[in-house]
Order: sequence, then C-alpha cells, then structure tokens
Amino acid sequence: PGGTTVLRHRGQDTAGVDAGVLCADGGYGDWPGDQRAEDGRSLSFTTAPLAEPVEFLGHPLARLRVAVDRPVCPLVVRLCDVAPDGTSLRVTWGLLQLSRRQGMDRSDPMEPGREETVDVELKAVGHRFEAGHRIRVAVSTTFWPWAWPAPSPVELSLACGEESVLELPVRAASPADAALAAFGPPEVPAGVAAETLERRPTSRRIQQDTTTGEAAVVFDWDVGGRTRTPDGLVIDGGNLTTYSIREGDPLSARVVTVQSQSLRRGDDYDVLIETEGEMTSTADGFLVTMRLDARDGGHRVASRQWVLDFPRDGI
Repeated sequence: PGGTTVLRHRGQDTAGVDAGVLCADGGYGDWPGDQRAEDGRSLSFTTAPLAEPVEFLGHPLARLRVAVDRPVCPLVVRLCDVAPDGTSLRVTWGLLQLSRRQGMDRSDPMEPGREETVDVELKAVGHRFEAGHRIRVAVSTTFWPWAWPAPSPVELSLACGEESVLELPVRAASPADAALAAFGPPEVPAGVAAETLERRPTSRRIQQDTTTGEAAVVFDWDVGGRTRTPDGLVIDGGNLTTYSIREGDPLSARVVTVQSQSLRRGDDYDVLIETEGEMTSTADGFLVTMRLDARDGGHRVASRQWVLDFPRDGI
C-alpha cells in the first residue's frame, strides 16, 4: 500500500523454524523449505505476476522506514520467489541488529516510537524470477534460531509507499550470454579409503508442543557415521544440537549441543572425547556453560567445565 500507510507487526517468537540450517554444507535437510508459513509470520509484500523474467546479481538492499517500541530489536528481511502455485522459495535474506545500525563497533539503542530509515543489506546472490512468478519481501523482528531474540517482544511499525523500498541489482540480458559455457559435472575428489560400518544420515526435526507453546529444531548432524580405516582404526562420533523457544517468552531461548568423537583400534587403543554446551540469556546477559570429558580405555583422564557470562550490550 502507498501513501502514508503504516503497518504494525508483532513477530512470533517461533518464526524462523523453517529457515533451514544457518551454516549449511549441502546435506539433505539443510535448505529452507516452502516459506509460506514464514511469510505468514512476517509483514509480507508481494508483486503482481511478472510479465517477463527479471534477473539480478549482487546484494539486494531493503531501505525501510521503521519504528519499534523497544530499544533492542533484530530486523530481518527475506526475499522470496513465489511460483504460480503459491510455493515460496527463499532467494536471500539479510539481518540488521537495530542497535548496531550506526556500525558494529557501537551500540545505539532505538528510541521507542521514533521513526528512522535503515538499510538492510541482503546476502549477495544471482537469481532469475521467471515470468508469471511474483517477488515477495517479508519483514520480521524474529528469526529463531538464526537471530537471538530481543529480551522482550517487539512491535514493529513500518511506513509503506515511497518510505520503504527494495533496491534490486537487476542484470540486463547480454548477447554474450548465448556464448556462455554450460557448467560441467561437479568435481569430487576421492575420499580417504575407509569401510562404512554404520551410517547415521543427518536428521533435522521441527517439534512443536501446542500445550506449552514451545518449538524446537533438533539437528542431528551426519559427521560420517562409524567407519574403519585400512589400518584398523575405528572412528565414530555424533553431533546433536537442539534450539528451543517458548512462544511469548523470548528469554526462554536455549541452545544445547552434545558432541562426541572416539578412536579405537583393537584392545590397546580406545580414546573418547565428549563435550556438551548450553547457551541461554537473561534481560541483561548471555550465559554459556560448557563441559569436556576425555577418556582413555574407559577411564576419565581429563575433565573441565566452563561457565561464561557476557553482557548483552544492546543485543
């Protein structure tokens, strides 16, 4: 909508669970799925179907006129490609911590209710929106677990019309495009020779408890399973991370990661390392606890625990 329209939005704390893996390495389950649910949890703006294809290459930029009712707030912008059947593909995204809008080296809390124009740079990407598809921009103040939530729920006010725009680095077609070489098959180097004893493929589950309002993303990462090298060394390990949050309570955000790695060969070599970490927050700080145990032949030979407390410093 144009003119002087101002839209208000209070994000769900569970928004972001469909975002995919933050540090994806190309494995199954890493990529974000259909974004329609996420679009519905955001302030979304969608063009009419495109009359002709639109290609762009580079960093899209969202210039937004906003106000918030809290001094600290992340601002997330997603750019999506909406197919004729309604499927929403996330093309790229950007995040601006509003308290860092003047630079990452300083904290400038927002003045509640005061409008400001901010720039949110999206990740660089090349993409082609086909004719008949629509371009969608979705704005939110929550994106768990990619962005740690503000200490308390935030209401966003967004001025529409000419006050807020998307700058898309459109790439014009070139006659040289027809001469571009096609991509060949991917080059995959030979791996280390090893026998697979047990495969444990990546599992990524989204769990929601409708009685408590808690949502959790449980990411069981494939770190190779259990393998044996030609010299008889058996290697095993695991990496399980759980991100949880309760709707309406941003201070309930919690990350727990449990990892292990073992090396065994016959009866004379048996080493196991186990680690566990947890991160939570209060209104004033972040609390990180970590534990490490090392065992040799089943006997603990080293153990250590860390408890770290960091101020939020405008985050």
